[in-house]
Amino acid sequence: MSYFLEIDAAGRQGARSFVGGRPRLPTGSVIPTCTLCGASQTFMFQIVFEEGEWRDWVMACFVCTSCAQRNYFIPEMPDPPLRGADISREFLVSYQKNFRFMVFEYSKDLVELEYNEKVICKPLVVTKRRRQVQPFAQVGGQPKWLLEDETPARLAGHPPVFLMNIFEDKSFQSTTFQIEDSAPRQMELSLSGVPEPSEDLCYKLFLGNSIYFFGTTGDERMVYAFTQTD
Repeated sequence: MSYFLEIDAAGRQGARSFVGGRPRLPTGSVIPTCTLCGASQTFMFQIVFEEGEWRDWVMACFVCTSCAQRNYFIPEMPDPPLRGADISREFLVSYQKNFRFMVFEYSKDLVELEYNEKVICKPLVVTKRRRQVQPFAQVGGQPKWLLEDETPARLAGHPPVFLMNIFEDKSFQSTTFQIEDSAPRQMELSLSGVPEPSEDLCYKLFLGNSIYFFGTTGDERMVYAFTQTD
C-alpha cells in the first residue's frame, strides 16, 4: 500500500505532516547541532506515517544550512555494493553528522519547540492518487528508482521497510523549502571551493536529489537515507 504527500495549497492548519515552521517534538527534545560546525540544524519537515509497520511513528528531519563542506552534501554511503547491504546500527548513528532524523511515536502531547522559523510552513495532505505533477513524496509501496535498486538487506540487524521517497527537484528551485525573509541563506561552495551564502530564497535538501528512506523494524526505530539523481 502507498500514498502521496502533497503540499496543501490552501494552507490549512492542523496537519499532522508538514514542511517548515516549528517542529512538534516530545517534551524535553532539543534542536540537534551539526557535528561539523557546531551550529544548530534547520528544521525541514515532519512526517507522521499513516499506514504500515511505521503507522503513527514520526520522522522529523533536520539539516545544517550554516556550513558547506565537500563530501557532506548528501548522506554518507556504506561501502558498495549498496543493494543487499548489511548496515549496522553504528553506521546509522555515525552517518548523521550534518543532518538528523528524529524518530518518535505520535502523540497529541507533542510540544512546539521554541525555534526561529526558517522554512515557510506548508501543511502536507495525504492522497491516494497522484494529483500534482510533482508531489512532495510517495510513502510506502515500491520505491521509484531513478537508477538501480539499492534496497539494503538488513538495517541494525533487522529486515528493512521502505518508508518513503522524496522526489527529485528537477527545477533546482526547491520551492518546497522556501525560506522566511529573515532566514539566513544556505551556505554552499563557490566555484573556487569557498563557502558562501546562496543567492536562492530557498534551502535544498541533499542537493535536491531524489531521497530514499528505509526504516528499521526492531524495537529501536532508525532511518537509513540515501540519494539518487539522473
